[in-house]
Amino acid sequence: MLHMSFFHKHKGKCWFPYPGPDQDVIEMSQRHLHEHRKKPAVRCSIYTTMPAFYHLILLIPAFMFYYYMSFLACFRYLLMKYPRLFTLGYMSHKGPSKRNRNDTKFSFVFTGKGWTEKPKVDENKKVEPFNKTVCVKVSGVDAYATTALAMVLSAITVLKDQDKMPKGGVVPLGAAFFDTSLVERLNHYGLKFDVVDEESIKF
Repeated sequence: MLHMSFFHKHKGKCWFPYPGPDQDVIEMSQRHLHEHRKKPAVRCSIYTTMPAFYHLILLIPAFMFYYYMSFLACFRYLLMKYPRLFTLGYMSHKGPSKRNRNDTKFSFVFTGKGWTEKPKVDENKKVEPFNKTVCVKVSGVDAYATTALAMVLSAITVLKDQDKMPKGGVVPLGAAFFDTSLVERLNHYGLKFDVVDEESIKF
């Protein structure tokens, strides 16, 4: 199990849970892999941070407000119709310029802790401490173009790797593409997946 508080410090910054659907998708994928393919389930929590603590004080209430208000159909309608008004000018139907997109970089860091082999359990049913850590950095440029590219490459993967995918039904993304070559395709077209040293990561 993961034991982590709502706020926690890491590398001198304050982190809080990322307000997105990613964790739900991961959990559903892990559940599917465990139940249908007998893979050991990986537990995951997704956190994000800001340049300074006062950003958290300002943005977290806004995140929570938009999240819960989005359950209301009337608010979703107004948000989609007047995005500039509800985002203080940061979002609009025109979207960012090509120059802004090309100047925008993004990255995600995944840190996994586990064992080099099946962990030992003592007579008190206590599992031995983790003895291996792997850190993977996923990075790219222009999230708009990368999103479209990822969708196209996912469709190509479905066509070319059908024999490696579950047959029929609604399958979570992580489980559907588990044995496919999607990561290699994404890597080839600019979305980088690199195994790195955690100490070298700067936030």
